[in-house]
Amino acid sequence: MTKLSKKYISLENHKEIFKKGKYGFEKEALRINKYDISKYDHPKSIGSKLCNKFITTDFSENQLELITPPLESKKGSITFLDDIGHFVSRNISDELMWPLSIPPNYLDEKAVKIADFGTSNIGMFKNLYRKGLANRYGKMMQSISGFHFNYSFSNEIWDIDHYTKSSSKKERLGRSEGYLKILRNITRMNWLLLYLTGASPVVSESMLTEKDNTLLKAGDGIYYLPYATSLRMSDLGYKNISRNIFQVSSNSFKEYIQDLLTATSSLNEDFSHIDYSNSSIESREQISPNILQIEDEYYAVARIKSGIVSDQRFIRRILNSGAEFIELRSLDLNPFSRVGIDLETVCFLECFFIHCFLGDDDLISRSESLEIAENDYIVSREGRKKNLMLKEKSRSIKMNDWGNIILDDISIIAEMLDNSSNVYADSVNRMRERLNFPDLTISAKILDTVTDEHKSYLDFGSDIAQSNKTHYQEQKKSHNKNWNIIKAEVERSLEEQSQLESDTQGSFDSFLDKYFDM
Repeated sequence: MTKLSKKYISLENHKEIFKKGKYGFEKEALRINKYDISKYDHPKSIGSKLCNKFITTDFSENQLELITPPLESKKGSITFLDDIGHFVSRNISDELMWPLSIPPNYLDEKAVKIADFGTSNIGMFKNLYRKGLANRYGKMMQSISGFHFNYSFSNEIWDIDHYTKSSSKKERLGRSEGYLKILRNITRMNWLLLYLTGASPVVSESMLTEKDNTLLKAGDGIYYLPYATSLRMSDLGYKNISRNIFQVSSNSFKEYIQDLLTATSSLNEDFSHIDYSNSSIESREQISPNILQIEDEYYAVARIKSGIVSDQRFIRRILNSGAEFIELRSLDLNPFSRVGIDLETVCFLECFFIHCFLGDDDLISRSESLEIAENDYIVSREGRKKNLMLKEKSRSIKMNDWGNIILDDISIIAEMLDNSSNVYADSVNRMRERLNFPDLTISAKILDTVTDEHKSYLDFGSDIAQSNKTHYQEQKKSHNKNWNIIKAEVERSLEEQSQLESDTQGSFDSFLDKYFDM
């Protein structure tokens, strides 16, 4: 019996509590105009990018971010995201939403306009942060899109096992440490998620900063690796240069906070040449020359988050509320789903999170941290290669063997969660099929299309984008049960930004001092 198996009694006795989790999605997508990246700013028809809680931009003016509120229904969350997509599609003229994580190969860095959030201090702060990202990592890397899965357990779950709610302080600390345990286990097994959900086996030539002789050309400025799963999460994709020299510990809440504080207050010589002290805010090129400008710059595969919605810095919010949910960031956009994720994957991820809750509580040593990074690197670039070997706490193990062991445990969780239907068990079985038959993975299907079927990456993405657009154009507003909610938020957000910009504000430097004051 495994260590995890001994805890199944907790799940059996409390499975209704485990089923009370909340789901939230954040989907990034570039706006395109036929065969070109949109040159237009974020349309007012979809609200203020600064204040709209459902529709904003990520890095650039043409990179949408669609955000659902936390909901208790998986299907309801997917429907809400689809409804936001419907509203956006109907309000961006003839533009389309690019359905893949890796940008089209024609994307030119000069065409990427950093998002402008207006003249309020918080708006200028957001713009300056993005200018810093562009100067540190380049606009091309920032144009890569992803899908973030936010998940929280019911607060009742922290009564199970050694967790306690005898006081509000203990409840916060117990919950925070519990989420960090989950975070550690997600990190350990992230390689499995890269394999199962990876959908970026290609990169565009414009993303390559140096020659990589391992890459093969698929035509039209697109390169690929034959066994790749998620090049977005590899050394070729979305990464922190600083993470090579600085690690944020997830071994305790105190260490996590302290490491983020250190990173946002310690000079990084590599960034010291980028201007940050010019008296003119328009001339500044970053918030600070530190390892991280703000905590959001820490590009981990998953992060603990606070549910407090405010413009305060992350550390202040997380200290006030404790960890309240996990943000999983290593998911690629699934182009075969109109919303970027399907119900089957959401069901599997729910079981995966419970597995991480019930799993080992071991801390991550420096040596294991290096193993974890290497496993992610190998699977992102070669995950579908036969007999691929990974490292599990200093021992070598076949990826397929390790994956099946994990899925064996998760399948027991799925069976316990299922009632009359088999939606959870079916989701795990489908993932096992992908593990044992690499040609069934999303990454393999994409690569087959842009190589064997002689269809260009541009045509592949554009055809899907147009199909999605057509679907939304044909869908009646009356079939979108969230249309009025989304429309009201558009109007409210524009009014809020107008009010912010008309209010008397102090200097931007005073705003910065207050923001970072702990």
